[in-house]
Amino acid sequence: MSVNRGPGVRQIGAIGTTPKEHRLALAGQYAENAPGVPRSGVLVQGITNLVTPTASTAPMTYLVGEAATVMARAVGDGVYTPTTAGATIANRTVATANAPATGSRWDLVWIKQNDQEKGDANNDAILGVTSGTAAASPVRPTGTVPAGALILSEHQIFAGAASTTASPNTTTQVWRHTAARGASIPVRNVAERAEITSPFRGQRVTRLDSDGLPEETWDGSVWAPRLIIQIGQGTAPPIFKSLEVSVTLDAYSVAYIVFPEAFPTKLVSTVLMRMHTTGGPVSYNMVADGTSRSAIKFVVNGVPSGTQLYIQYQCWGY
Repeated sequence: MSVNRGPGVRQIGAIGTTPKEHRLALAGQYAENAPGVPRSGVLVQGITNLVTPTASTAPMTYLVGEAATVMARAVGDGVYTPTTAGATIANRTVATANAPATGSRWDLVWIKQNDQEKGDANNDAILGVTSGTAAASPVRPTGTVPAGALILSEHQIFAGAASTTASPNTTTQVWRHTAARGASIPVRNVAERAEITSPFRGQRVTRLDSDGLPEETWDGSVWAPRLIIQIGQGTAPPIFKSLEVSVTLDAYSVAYIVFPEAFPTKLVSTVLMRMHTTGGPVSYNMVADGTSRSAIKFVVNGVPSGTQLYIQYQCWGY
């Protein structure tokens, strides 16, 4: 009984790693929408707008940014991984037809890895644009995009536009995020998350449409939010203090803890881990003071003034 060979097995005669086996091995490194169904898309990158219109007029063009892609042409066939990273601007510029005389049309910009074994003319990795028919309410030409291509963006081009940047033309990024197997998959909305039809227990997604980019984890039945607590603001780093101190109650049974160094901006949270006298633990009430950065105070119940307290505390702020 034999299984698919992995990469790096040189072909000797008829025995060695085939292109399909290599693609199947690659597919094992990337995220899936369901078992055996790779998630085609663009690997996590630093830019939001992968495809941008340009001011070029003769011809009108689009510019594709630098990115690594993962795309599957068929289930059980592995993945192709063409990349625009390192390609010149000229090679990442895609020309389109002039604007229509009336109405508007849709342009779909795509990337594709040709494969002669699949009937393509060559084995080049190419960028292209498929233009639809102009109309008052045009239809996207999704059905005429070459088989195996990954659509990156949609552009509505209106009559009279001199360039793809001209108003009121529109641009929408429609490429999907994909990721390494087991990593969190960024999604722009619930609809993109729903494309993961059979998530594994523990699968994570990052919600790009929510403040703070929260993660959700598939618990076997629902996408459960993962609690993320952020302390700090902007470039201000969080600060953590953990100390043991001794303080004396005043005449009103109030005690103060003065920090050795004040928080630069704000005290966010305080936890008293332990409070006791020489006789044992005591109960207390924290007194809130949202303006102080240098101290906290609390009232101790049933303990006479002048009593010495021993306290272990932790504080977070920035």
